[in-house]
Amino acid sequence: MTSVYKELSRIQKELKAPKNRKNSFGKYAYRNAEDILEAVKGVLGECYILISDTIEVVGDRHYIKSTAMLGIDDMQISNCAYAREALTKKGMDDAQITGSASSYARKYALNGLFAIDDSKDDPDSKDNRETYQVPTNQTRKATALQVKEVLSLIESTHTKKETTEKWLRKAGVSDFTEMNFDDLQKCIDMLLIIQDEEQQDMDALAGYPTHL
Repeated sequence: MTSVYKELSRIQKELKAPKNRKNSFGKYAYRNAEDILEAVKGVLGECYILISDTIEVVGDRHYIKSTAMLGIDDMQISNCAYAREALTKKGMDDAQITGSASSYARKYALNGLFAIDDSKDDPDSKDNRETYQVPTNQTRKATALQVKEVLSLIESTHTKKETTEKWLRKAGVSDFTEMNFDDLQKCIDMLLIIQDEEQQDMDALAGYPTHL
């Protein structure tokens, strides 16, 4: 009987999951959970893979716990990852917000199971949106509604603090409330593009079979 650990080691060595998706705005390549699953199918051999989600509540926040499980015969090995649901996400209902969080969690559950590098040297672990530069021209001051929207989008798209601090430095301010109208709107527009791309990834994943 073949050991599931031996099969996992083989799959980890053979698996190639290139970053074939392109973000035209941020000019970076990336992969999502669907891409990893598609790549895994070619090297499963006699194994099978299952992916499941559960919801866990911590305080007043909901977390999606995704479990990726590899099995052969009656032996199984699994890895879990979590993603927090955004409180709100423009243009998305509650079910879509949960699906978006699930997409993130599934990707990182698969990353852990198949030893896909997610260290600081892997572009997937970096915030590839850092190439965006906020113009420094001064126009009218940003509105309170804009500030509320950009903060919500930063949270829902999981934009890193280092990136937002870089935007603020480029604009010569210390807080989004101090940014001018045009500069802050550019931040919002960029975040909306990222959100739309994430939604497209989530929609594609929603139709993907969880048992291969």
